[in-house]
Amino acid sequence: MIGNDYTKAKVWMWGGEMNTFNRARLTCGDNVSHQMRDYSQYDDYKSMRADYQKAHGNTDVSIPDAYWKFMKKVSVGDIVVVFQNVEVGKENHHKMLGWGVFTSELINDTESSSPLQRDVEWKKVLDESITTGIVRNSLFFHETNEEQAKAIKMLLGIIPNETENTRDNMDYQKYIKLLRRNYNLVLTGAPGTGKTFMAHIMAMQMVLDKAITEKYDPSDKEKKILQEHIKFVQFHPSYDYTDFVEGLRPMPQKEDSTEINFVRQDGVFKAFCREAILAKEKNTIGAAYDSFVKSIKKGEINTIPLKTKMSTQLSVTDGENIKWYSENEKDNISSNAVSKPRIIDLFKVFNTVEKLENMSSIQNEVKSVIGGCDATYFWGVLHYLLENYDIKENPFVFIIDEINRGEASKIFGELFYAIDPGYRGKKEDADLVQTQYQNLVPKDDVFGKGFYVPDNVYILATMNDIDRSVESMDFAMRRRFTWVEVKPSDTESMLNTLGEPLATEAKSKMKRLNDEIARTDGLGSAYSIGPAYFKKLEVNGGDFDELWDMSIEPLLREYLRGFRDAESILGTFKKAYNAKTESIEKQSTVGVE
Repeated sequence: MIGNDYTKAKVWMWGGEMNTFNRARLTCGDNVSHQMRDYSQYDDYKSMRADYQKAHGNTDVSIPDAYWKFMKKVSVGDIVVVFQNVEVGKENHHKMLGWGVFTSELINDTESSSPLQRDVEWKKVLDESITTGIVRNSLFFHETNEEQAKAIKMLLGIIPNETENTRDNMDYQKYIKLLRRNYNLVLTGAPGTGKTFMAHIMAMQMVLDKAITEKYDPSDKEKKILQEHIKFVQFHPSYDYTDFVEGLRPMPQKEDSTEINFVRQDGVFKAFCREAILAKEKNTIGAAYDSFVKSIKKGEINTIPLKTKMSTQLSVTDGENIKWYSENEKDNISSNAVSKPRIIDLFKVFNTVEKLENMSSIQNEVKSVIGGCDATYFWGVLHYLLENYDIKENPFVFIIDEINRGEASKIFGELFYAIDPGYRGKKEDADLVQTQYQNLVPKDDVFGKGFYVPDNVYILATMNDIDRSVESMDFAMRRRFTWVEVKPSDTESMLNTLGEPLATEAKSKMKRLNDEIARTDGLGSAYSIGPAYFKKLEVNGGDFDELWDMSIEPLLREYLRGFRDAESILGTFKKAYNAKTESIEKQSTVGVE
C-alpha cells in the first residue's frame, strides 16, 4: 500500500492534461457575472443552479452539479485522479494520467475568475497512462461509486489488487442465487466448514447488494442497514413457538405493581416480518413514485433535471402516468407518458444515481430494459426519485443457526404453510395463516386478518450433518427448504488469512486427513474436519502439533467412540495429518548444502 491507508477514501475524476500536475491547487467555478462570484452565499443546490443557469443563459445542469459537489461533497483526504476522455469503439473511456489527494477545505477566492479552489498534493504521475472503461462519465469533474473507486484504486496500485477467483476467495453468488430463487435455504455439511460464517457473509452481500470479502468493514450507514435487515437466532431443544412466532408474556398491570397480566407479544420471526412489511410499504420505488405524482398534482414540482437540460412542464393524467407540455401550450400535452410499472422495471437494472449517470447511451440502455420512447424522461424521473426520496428495497435475511437442534413442529407451528416459497408474499384472505393467538391481534394490525411472510424475507439456515438430531427433522420442514452441502474444499479460502506457507500447509493437512476419514468404514465424508478448526492456528502461533492435541484429536475420538479399533484408526489419521507437504519441504531446503 502506498503511504497512508486510502481504503475508504472517495475517488473523484478530474479532466486535465499533464500540466495539471504542475498546479498545487485545482480551480473551478468560472463566472460570467458578479452574481456568481461569491459561491459561499449558497446553502442549497437548487438556488445555486438557478443562478448559474440565469447567468449563463442556458438550462445546463451538469456543470452546476459538478461545482456543487466540488464545494460540498469533497473531503480532505479524498483521492483525485487526472484523466482524459478517449473513445473506445463507440464508448467513452478514461485515460488516467496520475493521482493525488485533496489537502484543504474549500477555498472561496472571490477575486479569482475561478473562485472555487482546493489544494491538492500529487502522489504519482504515471509513466504510461492507463485506459479503462470503469467510469464513462465525460464531465470534467465527477465522483465514482464505491465499487468503481475500489477498482480504480487497485488499478493505480493505491490499494492491493484483490483478484477475485474461486481458489483464493469464496464464491457466494451460487448460494445467493439459490436463496433468492427458493426463499428458504439450508447450508448443511461437516463441522467447521464455516457454514455460519458463510451465512453472515451471504446475508451482508444480499442486503448491501454488493460483493464483499471476509475482511470488509461496513460504513456506519451500512452497519445500520445490516442491523435492521439481518436477524440471527440459534435453535436449541428449549426453543419454542412463543419465542419464534407469538405467545403470552407476563407483564405488570402498572409500574411498580405486583399484579400480573398476560399480554400477547410477537416472537422474533413474526416481529422481523412486520418490520420487512413496513419497510416495503414505506421505502420502495413504487412508494416514491406515488409521492412524486402527488407533488406534481399539488404543483409542488413542475419540472425536473434531464441529462443536459430541464424538462418541460409536468402533468399527471390517467391516474398515475406522468406527461409533459410546453409552458406556452398547456393544452398540447404529450401523447407519451412515464408510467409506474416501467419505472419499477427500469429501477431493477439501474438502482443507483451512479448507474444512471454512467450510461453511455440513455436511448439505447433505457430502451433495452423497458422499450418504447422518451427514454430521457424515464431517465429524468428515475434520477429525480433516487436523488430526492429514501428508497430502500434491501431484502431481509433471517438466519437460523443449527436449525436441526430445535423441534421444528413445536417452533414453526402453522407457519409451515406461510414459509412455503409458493405462498411467499400472498396476503389475500384465503392465503393468510390464523396463528394460535390470532383472536388477540388488533384488527388494524398489519397481521389483523392473519399472518403471511412477505416476499422480501429470506430464511437462511445452517445444520451439521453428523448431529444426532438430524434424523428428527420434520419432513414437512425439509420439503420447504432447499438443501445444499458445503464441503471443506468449498470454504478452504478461509485459511488464506494465515499467510504463506502456513495456509498451504493447513489446506494440505486438512485434505489428507479428510481423504482418510472418507475412506474409513462407519464414518465417511460427512465426518470431515472443516477449515474453521485450522483457523485456530492464527491464535496458537501456527503450532500444528498443539492444534492436533487440543482440537482435532478430541473431536476424532468422539467420532470413533464405540469403534473396536479406534486407536489404530486414530493412528492412521495422525499419520495422514503429519505427512509433509512437498512444497513446504522444498521451501525448507532452500539454501541447504
